[in-house]
This record gives sequence, C-alpha cells and structure tokens, in this order.
Amino acid sequence: MERSKPALWIGAFTGFHRPGADEVRRLDAVSKFLYSARSVILVISAQAAIIAGLLAATARRFDWGAFILVLVGFVVAHMISNLSNDYYGYRRGHDTPDSPRMRYTVHPLASGVLEPRALAIGLA
Repeated sequence: MERSKPALWIGAFTGFHRPGADEVRRLDAVSKFLYSARSVILVISAQAAIIAGLLAATARRFDWGAFILVLVGFVVAHMISNLSNDYYGYRRGHDTPDSPRMRYTVHPLASGVLEPRALAIGLA
C-alpha cells in the first residue's frame, strides 16, 4: 500500500529511516527534498527553539509570534546548512564513498537523487 504524500512528508521528520537511493528517487519532489535536507535531525533545532520558548515563558516574556519566527528560523537555517554542506562537499570532492557523510544516509547528489542545479535552487 502506497502512503499519501503528507504521510511521506511527516515520515521524513519522525523517524530515522535509511532509504536506498532507488527508493528516494521514486518519491515526489517534496519528499526528496525533505530526505535530502536530513529532516529527521532538524528536531535538534526545533528543540533549541522550544527550550528558548520555555525560558521566555518562565520569565513571563513569551510571545507566540516571536516563538514561531524563531522556531521556523532555526529549522530553516539547519536545513540550509545540511543542504549547503552536501552541495559544497560534493562539488569539492569531500563526500567520497568512504566518508562519514556517505555512510549514514543517501547523499542527494552522489546518489543521483537530486541534480546539483535542483539542490542549488532549493537552497535559494
């Protein structure tokens, strides 16, 4: 049974799954982008924003608007960092088959999941 696109998107955030390159290539564009950005580890940035929100709440200075901006900003910055690392690491030859980055999940460029141009557009 094939999962719906929103279920795939949520799955990219909710559990570490090491899909094969062939499996990722068959996904829709959003799912490919989320797996390429290593969305499952973006929770680290979300946790930092949540801790900041809790600290603001204890100081009675919590603001929902500011909290949402910080949360989105942290997660997007982390995503950009992951994608930039893959883009430049691949272009410079650092992401070789024996490098640590290549061992723990599918590399979006080295595996052919994304073209360098698509990844650069996603970064923009």
